[in-house]
Amino acid sequence: GLIKMVDDGENDEKIICVPAKDPRYDHIQDLADLSAHIPKEIQHFFEHYKDLQNKKCQILAIEGAASAKEMIISSKENHA
Repeated sequence: GLIKMVDDGENDEKIICVPAKDPRYDHIQDLADLSAHIPKEIQHFFEHYKDLQNKKCQILAIEGAASAKEMIISSKENHA
């Protein structure tokens, strides 16, 4: 999946993924495959992980695997 966020005033995307060769995650292909609470935990973490630095993070969207794959491809093309 993909988290689109603003971190300390700048756009910042985070890729959410699981290990490819770990049998515990064989059934996970998209965020919808996770318990509904896990994306909420991830969102809460990123909303508060810079609190002690007095920096603000705002979550704009949490999107699925297709958006994450598009972001990875776009990033690779932009940095090639």
